[in-house]
Amino acid sequence: MKKYFNLFYIAGFLFLMLTAVFASASTMSARINNPAKQESITTAQLLGQLYLYSNQAMLSAKLAADKSSDALLKKQSAELVDRHIQFNEAIRLLAKDKKVDLPMSLPDGGQRPDGRVDSAPENLRDTTRTQKATSEAEGDKKLGRMNGVNEASVTEEVNRLKALSAADFNKAYLASAVSVQQKLSALLSDGAASSDKMIKSFSKKQLSAINAQLRKMEKLN
Repeated sequence: MKKYFNLFYIAGFLFLMLTAVFASASTMSARINNPAKQESITTAQLLGQLYLYSNQAMLSAKLAADKSSDALLKKQSAELVDRHIQFNEAIRLLAKDKKVDLPMSLPDGGQRPDGRVDSAPENLRDTTRTQKATSEAEGDKKLGRMNGVNEASVTEEVNRLKALSAADFNKAYLASAVSVQQKLSALLSDGAASSDKMIKSFSKKQLSAINAQLRKMEKLN
């Protein structure tokens, strides 16, 4: 009887150990597959990433409005340009309140009188510029690359789309546009859960508009 009891005890102990191992492996896998969830994003990082992705969306949409042979895509891309000009301005105003220096700030020469941005302003050609984000809580801090986006990667993607033939452009642009809107949506969802009232309010307000844009682009894809 004692022998069977010991075997039962050992089997139970091994079961608990295996359960703990599998749970740990599952948690580690989730962190690897979702690196953005490993640590909370700072205000400076959030605004910097939003601004970079929004600029990528705007510059790519500008290409589509000029280059695409699809009338509906051209129309929606032109609307997307205008929407991201407004979105960028909202980010700049919030960044000013939060004392955050945004990456990819456009020089005077990069913006047209009507507010539209040239497809390759000088600051986008220069990928060696320092990317810096500043927050009240952290002081000066280089933003660098986060979630795979920085000024250089934005430039590379815009140039990649620009180099495509008309036959290949529409499909590639739509895939890129949907991906960027998804990333903006994810970032704004994080912002909407922020304890900072200004960040939370801004993110909730912008999230519905970004999701509406995403649905439009997905229908064209």
